[in-house]
Amino acid sequence: MNLTFSWDKVRTMKKLMLIVMLVVMKSSFAGAAEKNTYKLNCVGTEPFWSIKVDGSKVEMSSTELSGKTTYWNAQTSEAAGAPLGTAFSVKATKDKGAKRIQLSIMNPGIEGCGDGMSEEVYKYQVLAEVSGVLLYGCCN
Repeated sequence: MNLTFSWDKVRTMKKLMLIVMLVVMKSSFAGAAEKNTYKLNCVGTEPFWSIKVDGSKVEMSSTELSGKTTYWNAQTSEAAGAPLGTAFSVKATKDKGAKRIQLSIMNPGIEGCGDGMSEEVYKYQVLAEVSGVLLYGCCN
C-alpha cells in the first residue's frame, strides 16, 4: 500500500468532490432564477480561459477555445439549503438562446481554490459549461 503524500492527489480529490457536489447541486437550485447581482472574475488553465461576470453580462475569453464571446441576460440561482452566496449558478445566453454558458460556483471553505499555476488563492471554485465543454477553474 502506497501511503505517500501528494498535492496532485489532493487537488484531484478536491476536483472530484466538487464535480460530484455540483452535479447534485445542479438538480436542486432553489426557486426561480433571478437577475444576476454577482461580480466575478474567473480563470482556468489547460486550456487557458477567463470569464468576467458583471450584472447581466458574462464575457468569456480564451485564445485556445473560442476567442472572446459575450453572453447576456445573466440569471442567478442559489443552491437549496446552502447559505446565501456559498453555492450558486449563473446562466447567460447569446444569439437568442442558441448559445449558452452556465457557471456552477461553490465556496470551498477556508482552503479556497488554487489555479495550479500561481500562489493566488481564490474564494470560489467553478465549473463552467460552454458549448458542451466543461471547464474547471477558480473565481474571486
